[in-house]
Amino acid sequence: MLVHLVEATFTTGPDRDPLHDFDVINRELARYAPELAAKPQIVALNKCDAIDPKDIPEIRSEFAARGVTLHAISAATGEGLDAVLEAVWQKLSPR
Repeated sequence: MLVHLVEATFTTGPDRDPLHDFDVINRELARYAPELAAKPQIVALNKCDAIDPKDIPEIRSEFAARGVTLHAISAATGEGLDAVLEAVWQKLSPR
């Protein structure tokens, strides 16, 4: 399983976009490590404590349009981490 952390605050440049970053990561995985690209993925939008909370639903809907559930988290405050850990557990637990 892969857990992707995508940036919410764009501290690395104003043109950064979480969905674009996610696409770049997956293209690189598919090109250089297809076995990793085929693994289940969980995606977390990090640093949500540093952006306007009103922006999160729009970003989530962009990911949802691709069939991806986006978890909003803050590594600094711990917000949303329980939901990500639960999602990991759900994917890893035997059925």
